[in-house]
Amino acid sequence: KNAMYCWRTGALSSFLDNAPTYVVFFNTAGGDPTSLMGEGGMFDISVGSTLLAISGGAVFMGANTYIGNAPNFMVKAIAEENGVKMPSFFGYMAWSAAILIPVFIVVSLFYFQRMVEDMLRMSMDARSSVPTLDLALALWQNATAHAAAL
Repeated sequence: KNAMYCWRTGALSSFLDNAPTYVVFFNTAGGDPTSLMGEGGMFDISVGSTLLAISGGAVFMGANTYIGNAPNFMVKAIAEENGVKMPSFFGYMAWSAAILIPVFIVVSLFYFQRMVEDMLRMSMDARSSVPTLDLALALWQNATAHAAAL
C-alpha cells in the first residue's frame, strides 16, 4: 500500500509540482496526519509510514523531468545560456529513467522491506510446506541485514 502511494505520487510529481501532488495523495490516503504518520508520530521513521511514502515520492521523483522540479528547468536554462549542451526534455527523461528509476527501485525495496517480508510470510503461511519460500525469506533478511550494516 505505501509503496503504491510512493510510486503513484512520484509518477504524478514527475510532471506536476510537488506540493499539489502531495496534497492530492495526502487527501486520497485519508487526510488525517495522525493516522498517516504511524504509531510513533512525526519522528517515527519505521517502515510503513504512509506520510513518508507520499512525501518521498513527491519530493524525490520530481527530478525525473525538467518540469517536475522547478530548479531542474532553471539549471537547464542557465547552462544553455552559458553554452553548455543540455539534453532535450525527452533526452533528460531517458537519462533520469536510466539512472534514477533503478535507484528508486532499490530504495523502495529497502524502505518497504517490512512490506516485502510480510508478503513472504503470508505466502509461507498459505503454503507452509514449500521450502523455497523459507529460503526466499531467509535470503531477504540476510540481504537487508548486510545492507543495514553498510
